[in-house]
Amino acid sequence: MFRTLITVVLFLLCVPMTGFGFLQEPKSAFFPQNVGDQHTYRKTGLGGQAVEWTDIVLQNEGRRFQHSDYWGDGRPRWLLAKNAEKIYEFDNGKKLLWYKFGASEKEEWTIQVMGETPVCVNQSVLRVVGRDEIVTVPAGTFEHCLHLSFEPKCSDAGALQQWFAPNVGLVKQLDNTIGGPIKVELIRARVNGKTVGQN
Repeated sequence: MFRTLITVVLFLLCVPMTGFGFLQEPKSAFFPQNVGDQHTYRKTGLGGQAVEWTDIVLQNEGRRFQHSDYWGDGRPRWLLAKNAEKIYEFDNGKKLLWYKFGASEKEEWTIQVMGETPVCVNQSVLRVVGRDEIVTVPAGTFEHCLHLSFEPKCSDAGALQQWFAPNVGLVKQLDNTIGGPIKVELIRARVNGKTVGQN
């Protein structure tokens, strides 16, 4: 009995004090999600006009987190990081794959996004094209960024490239439109209590 008690005590001492961490889903370094996180982006192009929006993590239900405006289209979305590598959207009981951060550079997958926006993103073919890139945007310079390329189904519209910084998330995106290229850049963020970029 005493030996069993000692074994249980030693086991509990080895377990992280954050609520049995061995049972928790690992978090994605490239897609951090904490209630209250905020990412503010600036979209430029089409004659130099700039549009800004902020994506806020509003709440969570278990491992799923509600984002207020991830794509800048005004649509809230429930997202989950699975095994720190795959990102899924949940809508009306459906689980749709967005990202595979752990994919090899030869592997391709198809993104599935609920709704008609963002335009021409749904069913794009994605792949990882870089894992250690340096990206400079108004929020700062980020090292060790993951670079994804898109092949949209539309010939004249859709996302073309995205860059994700460790422990920050999406920092840059390049889009194509009928009116010309568009650039989306992170200008400030607050992630897990840490602020980056402009005030």
